[in-house]
Amino acid sequence: MFVGGHRRACDDPCMGEQRRDSTGEIDQLVAVLQSHLSSPQKSERWAMYRLIAPVVDFANSTLGFTPYFEFNQTSAHGASQSVDIALLDGTEASVLVEAKRLDRAVAAEQIAKYLEDSQRGIVSNGAIWVLCDKTSCLILHLFKPDSGIDRAALQQIIAFIRGTPRTEALPDAPARYSRTTAAPVYPLKARKAVRKSNAVEAHSSVSALRAALSNLDGLSPGDRQFCESFLAAIAKRGGIPEHLRCELRASRLSLFDSRRAGQPSQRVGRIEFGRKHPDILVLTEVVDRFPRLASIAPPAPHDKGPHMRRFRLANERQCKAFGLALAEAVT
Repeated sequence: MFVGGHRRACDDPCMGEQRRDSTGEIDQLVAVLQSHLSSPQKSERWAMYRLIAPVVDFANSTLGFTPYFEFNQTSAHGASQSVDIALLDGTEASVLVEAKRLDRAVAAEQIAKYLEDSQRGIVSNGAIWVLCDKTSCLILHLFKPDSGIDRAALQQIIAFIRGTPRTEALPDAPARYSRTTAAPVYPLKARKAVRKSNAVEAHSSVSALRAALSNLDGLSPGDRQFCESFLAAIAKRGGIPEHLRCELRASRLSLFDSRRAGQPSQRVGRIEFGRKHPDILVLTEVVDRFPRLASIAPPAPHDKGPHMRRFRLANERQCKAFGLALAEAVT
């Protein structure tokens, strides 16, 4: 059965694992992928439904697993987290797939945080596929601008999803993030919306920043615990240092370090308000220099690249400890 130009998984008993894909079926899948890549869009959903799901569905046709979108799990900090696609063997997730938009860089760490010992994992932007099990991973470039779809890579991806026995382990992929040269096509617009932004206030004293925070309504109890702990530690260390700029919006508090002049960004941290579990980004360089941060809460890769680490704080104890540690790290 075909849906949207690609084959859907089914429970037909003739689709056993010993079945071999015909050249014509592979040709059809390649044609579908190539057609979609001829006019790519800047959207994670587009990459997932046009490039990633067709390959997953094709591979799953011999498995008969249940595809489940936004498969929810409990993260290391005790909150819920969702992977984009899971293939369920009964009630157990056998394969987990994390989708990124076409112009996003991808790396193994973006899926590794979800995997248990028996699971296979994939992170892909549609053009680049990173295949991982619990011990190793492989980076494959499915699409090359000069030659189109790489059929050998496609066969490897399909075999990996199906769990085809391998004679040797997956090689270790480099830790770097891989980026494709394929670029989204932007439609012409008669009008363009102007993004509205919350007013930004920069505060140079602890008392002024504390007063401004007290007037905001969107902070969760965890946000307030973190901010109070952070400001108390800053005050104890003599106040906000000259190199640290604290920018406050209704939605977030961002920290900038002027000593990073000449770097792509001077931002070293930010907390986004309103989450049940405080959502904090910290510059990866800072996390590496201050391992105490990672000992309080496990860091995860930031969706936009490896330069930032994301922390989700589970409880009041973590909020307080992380505020103290971050104050030390940025001052």
